Amino acid sequence: MSDDPILDRFRPPHVGTSLFESEEEGPEETEAPSWERRGRVYSIKSRDVELFPVGALAEALNRKPTTIRSWESRGWYPKTPIRGPVQGHTGKRRLYTREMIEGTVEIAWDEGLMPDPHRSPPMEDTDFVARVFDLYDSLEI
Repeated sequence: MSDDPILDRFRPPHVGTSLFESEEEGPEETEAPSWERRGRVYSIKSRDVELFPVGALAEALNRKPTTIRSWESRGWYPKTPIRGPVQGHTGKRRLYTREMIEGTVEIAWDEGLMPDPHRSPPMEDTDFVARVFDLYDSLEI
């Protein structure tokens, strides 16, 4: 952990930390990121899968859901193949797996897009888009 609470909130768990303080103490206990509390288990192809709404993805990336939707419409972010019904609406809810979110966050950190979106390089100057599309192609959904 650092002295910066914003960095600590958005840093992937493996960046700048060790799983063990010492070999005798065991794993350190950390609070789960708040986006993880938004997950729900759905049955897909006879298999239970934890899925998250677009707001959870946005929160994990320190962005707004409208930003994720905008990236999607511009072709900067892959459309999720998983859609769920929305009560009281005719549209379909975008749903993302844990692997999609965690992989995207890791790529965003690697490309310098985290933690502050106002201080990150322009999307066009990074490999974020290509890497996230490759990530989605590699996942079995």
